[in-house]
Amino acid sequence: MTFQFPRSKTARWAIFGGVLIACLWIMLRLPPDVSGLILAGLIIGSVAAAGVATRGLRWPPAALWQDERTAPRLVGLACGLFALSAYFFRPMPQSFVHYRPTPEPEVFYHPLAPWLFAAGVIALLLALVQRRRDLVRVPVAAGPLPGVRWWTLVPLTLGTLALFALAEINGRLAGSTFLEGRSPEVQFGLLVIGVALVTIGLAGIDWRRQIGAVAWGEVALVSTITLAALLIRLWRLDASVRTLIDEGHFLFGVTYFWEFPDVRLLEPMQTTASFPFIFSYGQAWAVEALGRNLGAVRLPSAVCGALTVPALYVLARTLFGRTTALAAALILAGFPPHLHYSRLALNNIADPLF
Repeated sequence: MTFQFPRSKTARWAIFGGVLIACLWIMLRLPPDVSGLILAGLIIGSVAAAGVATRGLRWPPAALWQDERTAPRLVGLACGLFALSAYFFRPMPQSFVHYRPTPEPEVFYHPLAPWLFAAGVIALLLALVQRRRDLVRVPVAAGPLPGVRWWTLVPLTLGTLALFALAEINGRLAGSTFLEGRSPEVQFGLLVIGVALVTIGLAGIDWRRQIGAVAWGEVALVSTITLAALLIRLWRLDASVRTLIDEGHFLFGVTYFWEFPDVRLLEPMQTTASFPFIFSYGQAWAVEALGRNLGAVRLPSAVCGALTVPALYVLARTLFGRTTALAAALILAGFPPHLHYSRLALNNIADPLF
């Protein structure tokens, strides 16, 4: 009696799903190091088995790679993996502490979380590569396809390295002694530089040509609206609301920069509002410059609120045109809910900006 593998797609997918669930169930009940090694072995083994099974064919298979539905499916897979990763990144019971120092990173999340995130990144990158092939597919008579320009890879690589260094300072996952204990100033610099360079690299914009195409009249108009939005948010900032509205958590975060020279900006504050220290870092600089008053700690909120006006203008202009963008900027400049949160020392106002 010989075993024959089922030929129907339903049976094959059922067997595949059962094996996958069994592997995940086993890994969830093993120590993190062991489960990580098993997962790496499964990935390498799967790639090797696929290579053997498709020898003589192009990898990935041409029919699958040229299918226009492959990119949306990969994006859907990436979204699912990111959602699972976010779920497993939820705070573990051991992480609910209110003292310093905080526990090591492994008690903050489930060990499967970073693996799911990495798998989602891989799926998303494959979708981008496949989508790029669809967009640049031209007739043969048009000549060779343009390659990736080096000046887009340089800022992307440098920005990724900067963000990795920031993550290592805060997470200490690689155990680097060189990056350990870096000051908040260094961390904030890595954050700003990393985000800026990654954005420039992914955008792939030739900034040398864009500078010459700037409509300076439009820039002046948006700058005027932004300045008006800032002045509205600064008017009687320290006296109009004379009590704290959930702002004490961030004031508590400011005091950390007075006591500890090595505060990790991405570490959650030890309060019921366990946000990172990033927003409190900006408030600490404002207090250092303007003194210990409500106006100083609320200044970063006013600045973030005002900067959201040109950010919204650029977004609306790209999607709908200048007229809609101008209307959106004018409305947001005096929009009461946005104006209210722009005048409180809460980090919620930074979310719509980014």
